[in-house]
Amino acid sequence: MSSRLCDGFGEMIARIWTGAVRREDGDAYASYMRETGVAAYLRTAGNRGAWMLRREIEDRAEFVMVTLWDSLDAVKAFAGDDHEIAVFYPDDDRYLVERDDRAAHFDVLEQQARIAPPRLEGETVVLRPLGLEDVERLAAIQAEEGVARWWGPPDASELRRKAEGSDPVVAFAIEVDGEVAGLIQYYEENEPDFRSANLDIFLGDGYRGRGFGPDALRTLSRYLVEVIGHHRLTIDPAAENAVAIGAFERAGFRPVGVMREYWRAPDGTWRDGLLLDLLASEVERSQR
Repeated sequence: MSSRLCDGFGEMIARIWTGAVRREDGDAYASYMRETGVAAYLRTAGNRGAWMLRREIEDRAEFVMVTLWDSLDAVKAFAGDDHEIAVFYPDDDRYLVERDDRAAHFDVLEQQARIAPPRLEGETVVLRPLGLEDVERLAAIQAEEGVARWWGPPDASELRRKAEGSDPVVAFAIEVDGEVAGLIQYYEENEPDFRSANLDIFLGDGYRGRGFGPDALRTLSRYLVEVIGHHRLTIDPAAENAVAIGAFERAGFRPVGVMREYWRAPDGTWRDGLLLDLLASEVERSQR
């Protein structure tokens, strides 16, 4: 193991653990791990993803857990100061017939793959990971006066980068009754001491003012808090965009303050923005 990793200076760290259960327990153990280990990984600040691998050999099902972390401090936040000791859960003894008592850690020298976000279902909308087939439709929506006023003219190349996963922004197409109605996206700040996510959204003509925006925001907020593990979400519309601000407040976001001359409008003038935020502790009660 490299001294750079041991000292905590790696760019990203992979943690790997292996174990085995009886073949007939494979499905039950996989479900159990999703509810315990995987959920705990994703709730921990600094975790960048979890992969559960499985193969069946003779009478056993072997499992490999691979997780990615921003730093050694992030690993320790999950595993404790002696981070190489494996983390176990109450019913592990019931399932495991073989286990590694320690986890292995590696410097990640190259990472190019990006895991697509899941499809998310709200009460009235579906949030589907943005695809290349959505670019033309969303460019047309962004060109509508009610959207372009705040977002500026559409940039198809930027939309394609988001669809391909080569942009740091994670974007979803908003579907209403099977039709693409708009876009919602988030950007993560992964510095451990400031970790949070910033959201943004637009909807096309005919879809605004009907509750679809707040539903999309609530749906994405639950995912970012309950699955990704963010403790704070923000959104920063133009201070004069009263319709959008009302929708954000209905989704549970609270005004924090005005940011003077925060954004450059399409006409080139600097305009004020309004910062709103939503804490993880507020998500459940604000979204019932």
